Formats: sequence, structure tokens, C-alpha cells
Amino acid sequence: MLRDRRKTESPNAGWAMGAIAGALGVHLEKVGYYELGDSHNPLTIDTVDGSVHLVTMAAFIWALLLVSVEVIYRVAT
Repeated sequence: MLRDRRKTESPNAGWAMGAIAGALGVHLEKVGYYELGDSHNPLTIDTVDGSVHLVTMAAFIWALLLVSVEVIYRVAT
């Protein structure tokens, strides 16, 4: 992610795509525009399913963190 974050035209897209490519160990490329990640694993339908699972879990953890902070805030005040 840190290595590839600036390789896309969008200043924000490289962060997310680089993180997914790195976490799944795949190579993502838009020919003539960018190459992200390393080709440790083949890009298959299982890899796509893994990326959906990873994003879902990250969203769940983020929501859990936000709810926890809200509960702590309400208890403290």
C-alpha cells in the first residue's frame, strides 16, 4: 500500500487498491496506467471473494469501533 499508493491518477484510489493487492498478494494492473502489488497469488474468483470478505470485515470492525466509542462517551458524560 505504501509503495503503490501514488501509482494511480486518483490520489485516493491507490491507497485502497494497493492495500487490497498487498493483503491478497495479487498484482493489479490497468495497462498503460498503473501496476499495483506483487504477483504472489493468481487473480481468481476466490481472490475476488476474498477481497469482498476483507472489505466487509473492515467495515464491520469500523462500525464496532464507532459504536464502542459512542457507548464509552455516553457512559463518561
